[in-house]
Amino acid sequence: MEKSLSGIEYIKSIINEFDENVKNINNVKKMSNDLTLSTKNVESILNNINEIAEQTNLLALNAAIEATRAGEAGRGFMVVADEVRKLADNSKKSAYTIANIIKDIDKNVNSTSFAMENIAVVLNNQTQAINRIIEIFNEINESFKEVAFGISKFGDVVNEIDKSKEEVINSIYEISNISQNTTASINEISAASEEQVNAVENVKNLMVELENVSSKVEEIILKFKV
Repeated sequence: MEKSLSGIEYIKSIINEFDENVKNINNVKKMSNDLTLSTKNVESILNNINEIAEQTNLLALNAAIEATRAGEAGRGFMVVADEVRKLADNSKKSAYTIANIIKDIDKNVNSTSFAMENIAVVLNNQTQAINRIIEIFNEINESFKEVAFGISKFGDVVNEIDKSKEEVINSIYEISNISQNTTASINEISAASEEQVNAVENVKNLMVELENVSSKVEEIILKFKV
């Protein structure tokens, strides 16, 4: 029973760890959602950068055309316009690269969020299963208590049986002693009866002898009368 209780405590600690993991997963999901919002904002900014780059590129192109028309006087301005156009092109390329990176990040965030949701479902199912295990352990503990109570009662019954057995054994000993005493008494009575029988036989013999003597006396008396 003690091992069962320690097992329940261990399982409860596992559930606490699961709860902590679920909290961490929820925190990660929140951060993922925040990151998704941030990437949306970055995408919006990149769109603005692309628009500005296109407008800058268009302005640089117009400036280059005007500088060409100006001839030698517009040569320096043409160089500046060309550098501005290159800068706009580089900005557009960088924005495109950043946009692709943001898309990859957003894709990974979505995959992570999906995986986190699946993990959260699994942890929730495991928590429910472990709670059921705890219920089963509690039921087993109650059964152990009932069995222990039954064993205790059975022990009391066994003790009563032992007491009754001792009483029966003592009674058997008493009956045996009484039987022995009865046998001895019967033997004594039997011996006395034999003595009485012998005495009766002796008396009988004496009576016969007395009858004989009496007969002889009567015969003698008759002779004297004649």
